[in-house]
Amino acid sequence: MKTGKRLFSERFTLQTILSANEVISRINKGILPRDAWKRRKEFPDMNRPYQGSTGVNSFEISKIAGYRKEIFHPLISGNLYPEGNKTTIYVRMRPFVMVRFVFFAWLVFMGLTCLAIIYLLVFRTGRIDFNINSLYLAAPFLAFILVWFMALGEFKSECRKSKQFLTTLLDASEIT
Repeated sequence: MKTGKRLFSERFTLQTILSANEVISRINKGILPRDAWKRRKEFPDMNRPYQGSTGVNSFEISKIAGYRKEIFHPLISGNLYPEGNKTTIYVRMRPFVMVRFVFFAWLVFMGLTCLAIIYLLVFRTGRIDFNINSLYLAAPFLAFILVWFMALGEFKSECRKSKQFLTTLLDASEIT
């Protein structure tokens, strides 16, 4: 079942017929360790798209960013719960802390700018002349909305790709 959906966080549950040890083994085969670039000679097949680490019944992986567009790729953390001959995997995806901080700072700055413009329009009507040159006042609103939807769309797109990768890697299906 889906355990929750937020704007910049996604949670879902996968179920597979593999045991917890087999799931951890497949994840380890499908990803590179976080410091693999330091130990390149140990990993001749450096073309795996994800990196991360695994624990006893948990994992934390992320996509290896190949270019600048991928700043919104999610940090994927999962917990495994063996249930008889099946394993249930609770997965959570969210952006990295620095990405969340920069995005939040941008939205706060642009939001305050928009509020200041609204304040001037409502309470200080004599200070702004409405003509074709005053269209620049719409720029902060457009920037706020555009950046919000571009970031949200890119994050959701990367989440879909990562969810597809996990379901394929683990021969799992999403529980609804």
